[in-house]
Amino acid sequence: MESYVQIDAHSVLIRLQPAADHLPCCSGCNQHTLAIHDTSTRRVRERDLFHYRVWLDVPVRRVR
Repeated sequence: MESYVQIDAHSVLIRLQPAADHLPCCSGCNQHTLAIHDTSTRRVRERDLFHYRVWLDVPVRRVR
């Protein structure tokens, strides 16, 4: 987890970051690589935690 912020009284946003000790993996051939083409962020709705709606900002890396 990189950080979190409370969006409103009933919502929280958690920003994630890739683990530094894990190499990215190609979803097609399952090979690990250091060649990252680009990174974008997806916002994903997660399950509720008590009375909070939880949102995740997940970095998605495209590899070469």
